Amino acid sequence: MALTYRRPGVEITQVQESTSPTLLAEDLKAVVIGEGYYVVDIDDYTYTTTYSGIQTDVTIQVPDTNLISGTIDSDSIFIDLSQKTGAQAGQTVHLYDSTDHWTWIAPDTVRIAADLDNGSVLTAASGFNNADIRIGYRLLRTDLSDFLTFESISDIETQVGDVDLLNPLGFAAFVALTNAQAQVHGMAVGDATSTVDHASALDTLALQEVYAMVPLDQNGTIGDQYTTHANAFSAATEKKERIVVMNRTINWADGNDDATTFAASDNAGTSRRLRANALARADSRTIWVHPDTCYVLVTAHLTTLRQDYIATNLFADVTARGLFAKTASSIRLQDGTTILARTDITDNNWDRLAEDFAGELTAYVPVPAYYAAAAVAGQISGEAPEQGLTNLAMAGISFLRYSSDYFTETQLNNIAQGGNYILQQGSDAAPISSRHQLTTDMSTVELREVNIRKSLDFVAKFLRNALTPYIGRYNITAAFLKLATSVCNGAGLFLKREGVINDFKVTTIEQDTVNPDTVRVEFRVLVKYPVNYITVDLVF
Repeated sequence: MALTYRRPGVEITQVQESTSPTLLAEDLKAVVIGEGYYVVDIDDYTYTTTYSGIQTDVTIQVPDTNLISGTIDSDSIFIDLSQKTGAQAGQTVHLYDSTDHWTWIAPDTVRIAADLDNGSVLTAASGFNNADIRIGYRLLRTDLSDFLTFESISDIETQVGDVDLLNPLGFAAFVALTNAQAQVHGMAVGDATSTVDHASALDTLALQEVYAMVPLDQNGTIGDQYTTHANAFSAATEKKERIVVMNRTINWADGNDDATTFAASDNAGTSRRLRANALARADSRTIWVHPDTCYVLVTAHLTTLRQDYIATNLFADVTARGLFAKTASSIRLQDGTTILARTDITDNNWDRLAEDFAGELTAYVPVPAYYAAAAVAGQISGEAPEQGLTNLAMAGISFLRYSSDYFTETQLNNIAQGGNYILQQGSDAAPISSRHQLTTDMSTVELREVNIRKSLDFVAKFLRNALTPYIGRYNITAAFLKLATSVCNGAGLFLKREGVINDFKVTTIEQDTVNPDTVRVEFRVLVKYPVNYITVDLVF
């Protein structure tokens, strides 16, 4: 039998003896943790009761409990009476005071007073005897999933509720999403001031892959919980590197650096106290965002722009600090006078506006700067790991209070020296950015710069993902060590090519002499340092 003929020539067969993993870039995802509310817009309220000029009890209409579960926040209630007939037909009166205008009868009823004691309201509503009753309020949701994922504004509205200042979780998620331009997460708590509720949230986050955590509270004790968690879960055994981006109430101090009230505070003493507090924290996984107050631009019902309403529902410190919502543009009133843009909506100005406006007004509202912290977390999540954040403009926040508008350059340097992440703004119309991207650990450049911290965490997560598929499936042999070297080099080349690091070197891959089932790898990286200083000598 003849042999099969083969033409003389060179035949090459490719035989694979090593493999490289599919390298998937790890995301450094932001998560905001706070109270989620369903906001009932007064214009959408379905009313069935008419105010006839005498005492009227109204049972508040709540959403379908098959869709939403929650408890009414009685402090958030505000009421409009809209007269339907007579000389005042078409006029609207805003009832904002739960003492003078109406009383709350738990769990779901308001009693509108017959006399409407407040002078201005009494005068305006004296002829109201056939008025529609509209009620705005919010429900603290008790039915939210433990861990939420948002990729769009629609996701926020569907899973939590409106993007509204009365819905802190929804608004913070919106700010984070705006800056990340990528997926962010949310966690609902029943009480944002409760250490117990935040401890429960952290138990849930322990099982999730997140990175920049933002508690929506300014309490230092709650911040301590997140710092402890971040360090514990960034340990090699937990395999979940993460950081906390926290906004804290300013610790006002007198000239002797002793704690005092805002009214009695001294700027220099306060700056030194803020420096000392951050130095005492000294943690590279903790970012303390300064200042504690910012303004955001919203379109909201006029009643919710009163200082007392803001103090009760959004930011308690506005009263002591004399802060008010501000008009977004100049407004010419029917009496011929004009309220200029960025004018404080004091009680007097509110009364003037109430005579002309039956519904919503666009305004700047003072809020806790944990919303600015959410913006920072969004930047951390959305920007490349190596991207520095100093002077990088953020979105979602209109302007700041108690930063460069309040402290001198020397005092701001004092605050920064402790490791505070100061937000700056050249003017109320200028972009907001980080003055210097600092953690609270100022001991070395590598530990203080946020972009180095997140670059190293990114590299750690990336290498773990690259090497994990080989655990348990291979024996430690010379061939495997060669394979592991190939994997590490491939990962390093990817990180270098993508710009995460400047360079790398795999210096050691060997079997551990004490624990024979362990392979020890030394992976040296050259991180990217931000351009913080440029010195120029003028020679003449």
